[in-house]
Amino acid sequence: MKKTLSKRIAARSTKRTQGSRARDLVAFLALHNEVKEAIEDGWSLVAIWEHLREEKKISHSYTSFLRYVKRLYVVAPAKREKQGAGKLPAVATSTSGGFKYNPNPKKEELI
Repeated sequence: MKKTLSKRIAARSTKRTQGSRARDLVAFLALHNEVKEAIEDGWSLVAIWEHLREEKKISHSYTSFLRYVKRLYVVAPAKREKQGAGKLPAVATSTSGGFKYNPNPKKEELI
């Protein structure tokens, strides 16, 4: 007799290993202290990624590496204060003379 779809899926999921994305993230998380230290020492992200690839400690792409670094180490920008809906921020006005456009120039100023 044929197994049901649910039983076949359950059997397949127990045999299946982690996906490459999960495996890459686990590999990165295992090295995150070293990566953070190298960043703080001033090494570029490309140099760190290339070195870890040469050592075969990671196998994922540079874009994945960047995504993991940004997720763990980049601080989110400060949230802006909410202003009323549809309102623009106040513009500072200058009390000094500044530049004023005059479409009809004086001839004395041009020479």
